[in-house]
Amino acid sequence: MFLDKYGVNIVKGTFNRAGFVVLTALLGLLACSQKEEQAKVETSEEVTAAAETQPVTFEDSIEVLLSEAIDRLGYADKSFIYEMEFEYFKKQTTFDDYLKRRDIMFARKDSLTRLEVVNADRYEQDSAKVDLNVYFEGRTGVQHVLKDSVTVYYHQGRWIKPTASKIDDQLKYERGETP
Repeated sequence: MFLDKYGVNIVKGTFNRAGFVVLTALLGLLACSQKEEQAKVETSEEVTAAAETQPVTFEDSIEVLLSEAIDRLGYADKSFIYEMEFEYFKKQTTFDDYLKRRDIMFARKDSLTRLEVVNADRYEQDSAKVDLNVYFEGRTGVQHVLKDSVTVYYHQGRWIKPTASKIDDQLKYERGETP
């Protein structure tokens, strides 16, 4: 037995102190994790409340669509571009054949960083002309902005930006004619 100068068992006291330190540390971790969980809940509630107060415009939905296309293109995922083609085209062209097209084969994100919808003019309920700011990074790392316009179509419940298919051919397809 190990005794100190007062006759107290040193080993027993050490384990008691060690047990107290471990217990205190565990209680501290538990308290911190509960605070973090509460903070996460409050944050998600704040995000939900903010989303409910700000309506999503059709310009926002188009910007999200185009941004997702650019993001996926950055991962060499060209399936999203194919998904934005008209129905007649997807029935005529397989995804493998689509990837063999020169305009799709060489499509790259390159230095494109983001797209911003500046203005969108709706035509009826099925199309819109969208003015964009195209942001990209130059060779020196300087951010550049180009202005561009694209036409998007509302088709089968969502906005699409076709690359290879044409609206006139889709209309023929819908009338039962051969595009």
